[in-house]
Amino acid sequence: MSLAGASAGDQGSQVARVTGVPFPNDAELVYEGFMPSPAELTMHEGPFGEWPGYYAASGPEPVLQVKAIYHRDDPIQCATPPARPIYPGTYFGTAGLGAHPRRLALDDLEAAGVPGIKGVWKMPGGGSRFINVIAIEQMHAGHAKMAGLVAAGCGSSTYLGRIIILVDDDIDITKRGRGEWAVATRWDPRTATDIIDGVWTGYIDPMLLPERRAKGRPHQQPHHHLRGAAVCVEGRVSEGECGRSWVRGRGRAQMGGKAKILG
Repeated sequence: MSLAGASAGDQGSQVARVTGVPFPNDAELVYEGFMPSPAELTMHEGPFGEWPGYYAASGPEPVLQVKAIYHRDDPIQCATPPARPIYPGTYFGTAGLGAHPRRLALDDLEAAGVPGIKGVWKMPGGGSRFINVIAIEQMHAGHAKMAGLVAAGCGSSTYLGRIIILVDDDIDITKRGRGEWAVATRWDPRTATDIIDGVWTGYIDPMLLPERRAKGRPHQQPHHHLRGAAVCVEGRVSEGECGRSWVRGRGRAQMGGKAKILG
């Protein structure tokens, strides 16, 4: 809200001395300067640790020429440790960058006309990108495959996307272990798995070959030149009757001897 107010000329902001760009009064730390085009100036950087838990490639990067620094006394500089996303304080799925891709993925699926989308989540081990979990209310034959293919192709979930898991809407995908349980008990690897090659990835992808990574530096060639692969997994109840009940709540089983069938 502070940034929005500053952009609208709100009195809660002040103007940087060199560039004249406004910034919020309650900002902790502000760097002001200029960033020349990479064609004009770059410097070698890295390798540094990245959020997937591996060192990223090193190479020429754009340079920010700092002209002024504004800060509070003892400013708080927010950051995320360059460690595996499963470590405390580094899980991108519930905070930081995780919420934004989830919201975008949900919007993209709905904009593409995929019905019955009940939620999108990121599994902790995959950080903010690698593992997408989508809950759907099945409405027609091929519905899950439709959702998976759209997710594998839309920008919000295909970038650095490795695994797309489709589950029924009875699964609370925001709870740890629920998505894994659906895959463990409802996924048939032979009939409910699709491998999609040639999808978009990023240069911090640990599985990307060095020669391919070198061709895809964002400021040298279009970032979409990088290619990876995605797996669509349908951890859901499909056609037919599985002949078993499952336990709901605290020890109560659904009666009738049949699992709930959707679609």
